[in-house]
Amino acid sequence: MNGVANTADMEWLIEAWAGMSNEPPSKHLNLQHLSSIANVGSCEFIGSHTTIPFYEGISSLRGWELSQRHAFSAIGYTAFSHLDWGFACKQPFLCKSCVESDMHLYGQSYWRRSHQVPGLLWCPEHKSSLSWPDDIHWFNRSPAEAIDVATSYDSETVRDALSNSHIVRYVELAFKLLERKSPFDAESVSNTLRAEATKQRFFMWGGRFSINHMLHDAEWRFGRKWLDRVMPLYTNRKKRIDFWCSRYVGTFSVEQRQASFLMECLVASTLLYESVEEALTQLGRYNPSPAREERQTPFLLNKDELLQTYILTRGNYRRIEENYRGRSTRSRIWSGLCELGLPHLVEGRGKSSLRALMAFYLEGLSVADSAEVGGMDQEEMESLLRQCSFLLRNVLKEIDGNRDNAQAEH
Repeated sequence: MNGVANTADMEWLIEAWAGMSNEPPSKHLNLQHLSSIANVGSCEFIGSHTTIPFYEGISSLRGWELSQRHAFSAIGYTAFSHLDWGFACKQPFLCKSCVESDMHLYGQSYWRRSHQVPGLLWCPEHKSSLSWPDDIHWFNRSPAEAIDVATSYDSETVRDALSNSHIVRYVELAFKLLERKSPFDAESVSNTLRAEATKQRFFMWGGRFSINHMLHDAEWRFGRKWLDRVMPLYTNRKKRIDFWCSRYVGTFSVEQRQASFLMECLVASTLLYESVEEALTQLGRYNPSPAREERQTPFLLNKDELLQTYILTRGNYRRIEENYRGRSTRSRIWSGLCELGLPHLVEGRGKSSLRALMAFYLEGLSVADSAEVGGMDQEEMESLLRQCSFLLRNVLKEIDGNRDNAQAEH
């Protein structure tokens, strides 16, 4: 079977072996034929011998084990395409040690589904580098034939990945997903991750969870080189995201990445939870969206009122939140301030972004000198200035004027 030259011949061979050569054409025939040859039910075949449980691990489906009809009607064409010789892979991956062992024990080798998990650079059994031929059609041939033409990850790349706790935790979580008998509910997972991300001070829009506002953290924790493999940058368009991150009190600019909802959730779960067990526990908790009738019309922020509140609170976002408590949410307030180009002005612990900005805008000091006045380093100062709009100079003048009036009255 591994030696068949093309997909059409392979399908004919499978049909003959399965005794289904006279069956009408169907988009699910390959799954039916292969499960028949393996002498197991279709659902068991999907769950144990394909990567479908991984790629559909977070979805609206309710389980692989319900019935054969469920497996083919509810999963539908998606399931078939996942098995279609390398879905979501540009190359088939193999471990040379595994292939040599197969040939020694059985006289033939096979493609292991565990090696096809996106982002996995090493063999889970041998901890050696995975290799790959440069054509997806190698899935139709034996891995033993591909050894001599396969390219391997260099040992330093694999060593760095194995020493990165976030990458290792991601791989462990991916394998747990591959072993599950039923998928996580997509809506529930979305709500859980959005709530946890907001709790950890990542800015989140409403609606379905997106990792866009966590990409800065993802690149830092995983490294751009590894992240490029599982969430590649757009090649046909340049799309950058400028976003405010309250966790680091700064605005960041990153390039948007291509990713399925599943990959966004897996990478985000690794960032938000300290262990695989905690991630699985949280993702498994049912967290439905609030009922439509419970949703309230959002409070619309008034620009002039927001400006005055910013001046009175000396740019302290926390105090501004208190002023709007019960009327609006943190995310709406912080988003509104960011859109106006009014940064969070922090004072304390030897640092004062307010003092630094006054030195720059009102006293005309250089970036380096202003940073020194505010107890900041130059990089922090430059990041702060990138968040500011033309409104800030007049706002700072009013803040300074209010301070002088208060001192005079005192």
